[in-house]
Amino acid sequence: MEKNYWLNLFTPETWEEAAKIGYTVTGFRRHRWKGLARIKQGDVFVCYLAGLSRFCGLLEAASEPFLDETPIWKSDPFPARVRTTPLVALQATFSIPFDNLAAKFVSATAWGGYRRGSPMKLPLKDGQVIESALLAAVKSPKEFPIPEKVLRARRGRRPKPTAALVPSAPLLTVPSLELPLTDHRADGTSADRIQHILVQMGLGMRLSVWVGRDSRNKIVDGLDFAKVCLDSLPQQFDPSTTRVIEYIDVLWLDGNAIVAAFEIEHTTSIYSGLLRMSDLVSMQPNINMPLYIVAADEKREKVKQEINRPTFRMLRRPMVDICRFISYDKLTAFFEAKRDELAYLRPEIVREKLAEECGAR
Repeated sequence: MEKNYWLNLFTPETWEEAAKIGYTVTGFRRHRWKGLARIKQGDVFVCYLAGLSRFCGLLEAASEPFLDETPIWKSDPFPARVRTTPLVALQATFSIPFDNLAAKFVSATAWGGYRRGSPMKLPLKDGQVIESALLAAVKSPKEFPIPEKVLRARRGRRPKPTAALVPSAPLLTVPSLELPLTDHRADGTSADRIQHILVQMGLGMRLSVWVGRDSRNKIVDGLDFAKVCLDSLPQQFDPSTTRVIEYIDVLWLDGNAIVAAFEIEHTTSIYSGLLRMSDLVSMQPNINMPLYIVAADEKREKVKQEINRPTFRMLRRPMVDICRFISYDKLTAFFEAKRDELAYLRPEIVREKLAEECGAR
């Protein structure tokens, strides 16, 4: 059955807020509830930044509509919701201006009506044009600076421009709305425990260690991350890249060089960490650091499936070529066996002994 395309309006602020949950839910005002009944699983939401007139992403409908007021967006509860699987998610300055595609639409003037509210069903041709353009933008990112007059207008609405208006607004890893984080610290499988192990391993190898800004105040099994980890990163990258890097869960550094980057995926979406990694690769295509996704054994195939999505395969340097999987159990067992020998090991041991390639089989 052919999929339908539905316009999904965002502001730069609500798009940034959606990024914090890995784009796993989209929402609309309550009076749109009846209209949501027409949307089926497999349909695609075309995401559009109102105020900037840009196409910024594609979200695939992954559930039937439901009502929920769990806080996500500050401006409105948007309680009429659909769970989604992100196919493409571009930051504001890399999103595609409407005028770049208007000539290819069935009727560009009809879009004046489409943009009055969402969800709004789009002509099939228009949806296909936008989808092709967004997939191409993932493969070959191109920056479209936001006009100064637009920035001035937005500054008039808010005390300062939102982070969504800079090229690298960080995508924060937070517990999924579908499955709250459960602490299994006693058996060594919680995300906190895995982060604790990675910190100890890096320090044991006499490396410097950075933990993501959202983990700075953690104390796990008596280890105070703020006391043993770096409080700033080397200034070797531009500010936009640094804003992405500083939210990666764990970094190992040898001097000023980042020798390993780890994202710990404990949510059901397994997506926010990959988006952060792909942001890094998009902005620094020549960057040469090993990237690792660390997750529970039972998520191995899900991680590999996500890494092989077109969003990540179509990067200039496909994620499947540079990012590998490490299981919780394998990492924990290695640490317990080698904890007294860490000073004699090098970070390459992770790639050689623990990491698995993620190529499609």
